[in-house]
Amino acid sequence: MDETIKKILVAEGDPSVRTVISRALSRAGHHVRSTSSSYELMKWISKGQGEVAIVDATLTLGNGADLVSQISQSRPKLPIILLSTNNVFSSTNNEQGNLFKHVSKPFDLDELIGLIKSLSTFKNVQISQNTKVSKGIVDKLPLLGNSPAMQDIYRSIARLTNSDSTVIISGESGTGRELLAKNIHDCSQRRNLLFVSVKLESVPSELITKAIFGHEHRISGERIISPGKLSLAEKGTLFLDEISILSLEAQAKMLKLLRENAYSPVGGQGLVPSDVRIITATKRNLRSLVAQGLFREDLFYRLNVVPLRLPPLRERAEDIPTLIQYFVQLFHTSKASSSRFSPEAISRLKIYKWPGNIRELKNFVQRVCVLYTDELISDEIVKTSLLDTYENQKEIKETPGDGLAQTIDKHLEKYFTAHKNTLPASGLYERILREIEQPLISRTLAATKGNQIKAAEVLGINRNTLRAKIRKLDVRVARGNR
Repeated sequence: MDETIKKILVAEGDPSVRTVISRALSRAGHHVRSTSSSYELMKWISKGQGEVAIVDATLTLGNGADLVSQISQSRPKLPIILLSTNNVFSSTNNEQGNLFKHVSKPFDLDELIGLIKSLSTFKNVQISQNTKVSKGIVDKLPLLGNSPAMQDIYRSIARLTNSDSTVIISGESGTGRELLAKNIHDCSQRRNLLFVSVKLESVPSELITKAIFGHEHRISGERIISPGKLSLAEKGTLFLDEISILSLEAQAKMLKLLRENAYSPVGGQGLVPSDVRIITATKRNLRSLVAQGLFREDLFYRLNVVPLRLPPLRERAEDIPTLIQYFVQLFHTSKASSSRFSPEAISRLKIYKWPGNIRELKNFVQRVCVLYTDELISDEIVKTSLLDTYENQKEIKETPGDGLAQTIDKHLEKYFTAHKNTLPASGLYERILREIEQPLISRTLAATKGNQIKAAEVLGINRNTLRAKIRKLDVRVARGNR
């Protein structure tokens, strides 16, 4: 057996944290036994089980040091990783010779797995308090980061391990929506079955329904059934990225699937039973699409059972150093040529807005690694590279914009096109006016600092009419400024 494969004992009181650790270690190729009991942990250790012990400091009434001492007395030389919410412990070799490492909660999974990999040569290993090792997780856990937002994501994955609930992931382009969906699948009871991903934006709109549900047709009188992605994902997980572009026909079929666990292929007459876990994702505001009549409200609530939001990179800048380290290792083929970014360069990258999110960061690091062979990537190199990126984005954004009438016309064209051979639901006039009136009144009130008399004058409507619209449209008016 590979010497880097470890038999690991995990003793953690929080079931969510315990599950996340166990799943991540298992995917990294380790053999894991987990428990919430210090008594059971000590029983395993006394029987000689385990090559590494990961221990929650809160499992005992003591401060964690007592439990470490017990383990050390029972199994000298057994490496111990202590998880705690404070930083009063230091990483060292204790009196019994055990390698002892403290990891503060919330911790980074890549650090934990990389640390365990380094224990394969335990007798010679030297570990410093601030060591960050991410090799060993490069191909195993692409969701990286120690920010509060990412820790919330890890906890959500753990809570979903025994659930088949429908999940909808929201997040901007480049945030890793498919990676999160795949991690949810890998930690679920369906992990040994297929994960089928469909990027709906890459499928021609007229073929989306057939691509998902399959279709029946006849050739020379013979009935031909062409299976869709649902059939391929049977018993497993189907991930639909950018669910917002489903046609109304596809929305109706998806609703039936979620209600009855059955669907009809396009052109088919009978129902096909289905046992598939559905995970969807979007970068658009589905609630807004529902209000516009572009997305079915009943389907929205069926999909929105467990909503998860992937934050844009600008909201988790503290994860950028970890991501950079990951990408540097990914793009350097030899250790000898591996580069590192200076602290000043990292600081500059942390304040950049990253409109393309992790995908843009990945491309940026790849470009720098290819163009510069320096062992240390300086702030000047990063500044020059970012300037090139900014100028390219600026050229794209500075194209002349449409006027208000043109914008509305394009919106309406898209709206009617989406309905194809059907007509929008009744009440379109009122819905469109509401979409225009709400921001118009809000902006006017902001300009008049909440003065409704002045706002009514600017708008050219009666003051009482304005008050009625404020109530109807739920427009917020700052108190004391009316």
